[in-house]
Amino acid sequence: MRDIVERIRGSPVVHADETGWREDGNNGYVWTFSTPTERYFLRRGRGKAVVDEALGDEFAGVLVSDFYAAYHHYDGPKQRCWAHTLRDIHDMRVLYPDDHRLSQWADAIHQLYQKAKAFTHPSEEQRRTAELTLERRLLALCRPYLDDPSAAQATLCRRMENHIKELFVFVAHPEVPPDNNAAERSQLRTEVRAILKERGATVVCVTHDQEEAMQLADRVAVMNEGRIEQLGAPEQVFNYPDTRFSAEFFGIAHFLPAWLDGERLASEVGWVPWRGPAPAPSAVDGEIQIMVRPYCVDIEPTEEGNGLVAQRDFLGAFNMYTVDLDSVRRVQVMQSHISRFEPGTRVRVSLREGHSPQRFINGRAIGGTSAHNAP
Repeated sequence: MRDIVERIRGSPVVHADETGWREDGNNGYVWTFSTPTERYFLRRGRGKAVVDEALGDEFAGVLVSDFYAAYHHYDGPKQRCWAHTLRDIHDMRVLYPDDHRLSQWADAIHQLYQKAKAFTHPSEEQRRTAELTLERRLLALCRPYLDDPSAAQATLCRRMENHIKELFVFVAHPEVPPDNNAAERSQLRTEVRAILKERGATVVCVTHDQEEAMQLADRVAVMNEGRIEQLGAPEQVFNYPDTRFSAEFFGIAHFLPAWLDGERLASEVGWVPWRGPAPAPSAVDGEIQIMVRPYCVDIEPTEEGNGLVAQRDFLGAFNMYTVDLDSVRRVQVMQSHISRFEPGTRVRVSLREGHSPQRFINGRAIGGTSAHNAP
């Protein structure tokens, strides 16, 4: 154990993370400090002393972490996790879907981050110059909203301003990742779950990380303002959310209008079986909708399509397309990285074979499989 800690403290880059952990009736937190070759776990409280205990006085590398205050006092270089920032921006857009100022600001932040990720240069001086330029551009995007009480993004803008020197370290130092290394954390979760299963321990894990919840848990409880919104197995809650809140909590979810056509529902992206007797139109109180996630729909280029590619984001193993439908609604579509369509391409958006979207009326699921009935 001592050798592992010493190697972590001697590393040029260390990832740190913490999550709420209740084991055998006792509340606490599990911390991880890791490098590509070492992983160190501690079960402690949530104070900044845990950071000092793990890293000691000798660590002088870059600390990659989220924005939790326990990491603030480390006086060495820090890279704050962009994945957390982008997720917070996404959640804000979900809360305020009609806020055009927020939408434009969010798009500009995303584009700036993509440019930062794409930047490479062999010269250390040029990388440092790029880092400073990106900091100035980010501040310019945030300053108009810092003291605007009507701006939904004001709090996020103030956080970016406070941590501006910790957001683009990865540009000047290519060995530093811009986020908390999702692949590595996924492996940590797998190991933690295996240990808990081996011990037969009953654990309550409190987290805001959706991936963490789905990978660690046998059952997931989605909380909304202090009450349980939905309870069930991770796959059931993700694929068959009971409410719009549950659906959007677990990532991107688009709700498209649908209408009854005999024993099926019609929508602008395809047909969905109704399952069960169709109610009379007068019995339907509210608009029927279907929920589609980016992996539920497909696109193909055709001049007779029903949408136009507005944006393509390269995310490594896949491309994420933003498509404006003819109805003026916007959907995101996940495609393999080998599938490339440029903005302006006319495409047909359709339901992917094998996917049967959940159906909603007034924000609540109707018919289909419910997570409340999960085993």
